[in-house]
Amino acid sequence: TVTSQINQNLTLSSWHHVVFVSSGHNNPSTIFHDGINIGTYPSNTSGACSNSNLYFGYDIAFNLLYNGKLDDIGIWNRALTQCEIQDLYSAQLNSAGINISAGLDQTLCSGDSVTLSASGGSNYQWDNNVVDGQAFAPAQTNAYVVTAQDTLGCTGTDTVVVTVLENAT
Repeated sequence: TVTSQINQNLTLSSWHHVVFVSSGHNNPSTIFHDGINIGTYPSNTSGACSNSNLYFGYDIAFNLLYNGKLDDIGIWNRALTQCEIQDLYSAQLNSAGINISAGLDQTLCSGDSVTLSASGGSNYQWDNNVVDGQAFAPAQTNAYVVTAQDTLGCTGTDTVVVTVLENAT
């Protein structure tokens, strides 16, 4: 059983996000607790489809019932990626998941330079030929979008507006 394969303590009187990912017959399944991969559960199937019942909150091998509440049970027709599981967990926390920041909006005079530097991820890619941390002189007001990845390879974006004021004539 999952309980005997993975020794993961759950804090009592707290909600937890638990995901069981099965990627097919004869492949080990992965268990996630609060968005974190906590281990694998070896497959014990012969590769044939099962006609047995699917139980939630019941360990059929030990005839044990889960003493708690279950909420938001979902079944997908494919194995979710670690990024998708992290996104699901973050959504439960009312979080946007990966938190890429393009910085504060900026205002400058025509001809002045600005340096856009993102944070909260890695491999920053800006649109409009902007290079992260490198000064440039925008010709007009524009919104600049940065895309980056977190340590799991999940992608996030953010936008900063650079307002260019015309010089007095």
